[in-house]
Amino acid sequence: MADDSLADELLGTWIVDLRPTPDSDPYLQEFTIHAIEGDRFSGTFYSTQFEDGVLNRNWGVVYLAFTTADGRTSYHHSGKLEAGNLTGSTHAPGRQMLSVWSATRAE
Repeated sequence: MADDSLADELLGTWIVDLRPTPDSDPYLQEFTIHAIEGDRFSGTFYSTQFEDGVLNRNWGVVYLAFTTADGRTSYHHSGKLEAGNLTGSTHAPGRQMLSVWSATRAE
């Protein structure tokens, strides 16, 4: 059974580190979750409203996915919130890119 309190931990602003390699300098962007309604959520990433925010809370952690676009290509983001840590990946088919990211709660 899904645990609603797990998803509530996502609400608020996170600082996502999008560095392309582990030894690169940090490349930080804000990811804000404004609202969660059932298995849907809304918010902003890169200061732009994202689309298709969906959650899965059936596995004891929270999985999330959403999409963004920059006019050239779409970006498919997915992640996992476990024990207060948010990690994920972004796939941009039009750029043949797959990046790995982590996020910390903004202070």
